[in-house]
Amino acid sequence: MTAMPRPKMRAHMTAHLGHPKPAQASPFANLKAATGSPKVFQDAANARANQGLDGQGLSVAVIDTGVDYTLNALGNGFGGTHKVIAGYDFGMGDGDPMPTWSHGTSVSSIIGSTDPNNSGIAPGADIVALRVFDDSGNSSFSKIGDALDWVLANHNQYHISVVNISISDSMNYTLNWFATDTSAGQRISDTIAKLKALDIPVVAASGNTFKGTQGMGFTAIVKDTISVTGVDPSTGQLASNAQRLGPAIGGDAATDIAAPSLGFNAITGNGQYMSVDGTSFAAPLVSGSILLLQQKYKAEFGSLPSVDQVVSWLKQGGDSTTDPVTNLNIPQIDLANSLALVPVKMVALPLPTPPIATVPPPVARAPSPPAAPTLTVRINGTAVPVGTQVNGKLSLSSLQANGKWKTLDIWTGEAIARRSSGTPTLTPTGTLTKVVPRKHMPAKVHQAKSVRHASAHHKTI
Repeated sequence: MTAMPRPKMRAHMTAHLGHPKPAQASPFANLKAATGSPKVFQDAANARANQGLDGQGLSVAVIDTGVDYTLNALGNGFGGTHKVIAGYDFGMGDGDPMPTWSHGTSVSSIIGSTDPNNSGIAPGADIVALRVFDDSGNSSFSKIGDALDWVLANHNQYHISVVNISISDSMNYTLNWFATDTSAGQRISDTIAKLKALDIPVVAASGNTFKGTQGMGFTAIVKDTISVTGVDPSTGQLASNAQRLGPAIGGDAATDIAAPSLGFNAITGNGQYMSVDGTSFAAPLVSGSILLLQQKYKAEFGSLPSVDQVVSWLKQGGDSTTDPVTNLNIPQIDLANSLALVPVKMVALPLPTPPIATVPPPVARAPSPPAAPTLTVRINGTAVPVGTQVNGKLSLSSLQANGKWKTLDIWTGEAIARRSSGTPTLTPTGTLTKVVPRKHMPAKVHQAKSVRHASAHHKTI
């Protein structure tokens, strides 16, 4: 394994780097994007005005040269209720992160400036200024590791949800040689992984030393960072000096997203605005955008999204950017599209209450008449059922043994037979013996006497 080169971080080195439900209305809703600025600034302005998204309630830790918190655009104060809510100077070992060089101030203004003429992406967010350069402009990876450890220990107190590192060692790595160096490189890699597990992304500039060969500097080469390369808005192509790395060579350490690295202004020395150039200034555009994605998600679900979710929204929402030199296709940030990918909490609507089933009271009905008793008579030796009518008349239901006879009406002591054709009046010639219901029938039922009719055509029954 190649030993980690000991970096000498100087000021001039970093100068080369380059359906929604808002929690509340943004007090910065009227801040417009600067004229001629890249689309991401206009997307952020629209998100403020239409969705109330400005980064409120969240903080970004800027690990850099310090932040000039005396500027009105950055809150004009330090600590307490000021915009620069907290910080530390690891370069000089004291609690005041006031810079001697404006790089970190420029980065912070791109993220959170409240200047009406040069608004940042997330003007409602707070800033934690972590200075890692001394007064001579020197730094080390050990101090960057200290700053990351400070974030790990204090993120809850200051609501830190994003870390921005616009610092590189100007080298061109294709993998993180330092993940197991038992030194500062391993400590940085491990702490970034711990922050990722807490849903706190670390955004890192890829570096500005591209010379035709793929690669990125440290810390962007750490796989758990969100690494950012630069785009020239005038051409839509990757900036000529912006380092880049594809997945075929870099694997999971490949460059994640591209953002404009020139073509807009940021605060420089003495609070003046000047044009910037370098991936150092592409990274804070992504950090500010992440704050808005997080704010939208948190308003819906009450927690931060995972880093993997954030990366997926950035990549899926991004515009295709093809590098003609390396043929890499790296998505360029499109904040409006990415915000549209943030899920909205599904609200369960109450189901309509079904009507209560009621049983109507029973209707009083007249008692049914008692069933007619079943009687039986014998006709020519054949048992035939007979039903009793209410008027005392007995009705033979059918002559099962003789289909010629339609009915046989039986009266007390008399019988009249009618043929199925015609209706002659017949005079009975004999007397029938009345048959009583079964329950009263004697052991021997008398057979009815035959009745002979005057006509020879009529059968005896």
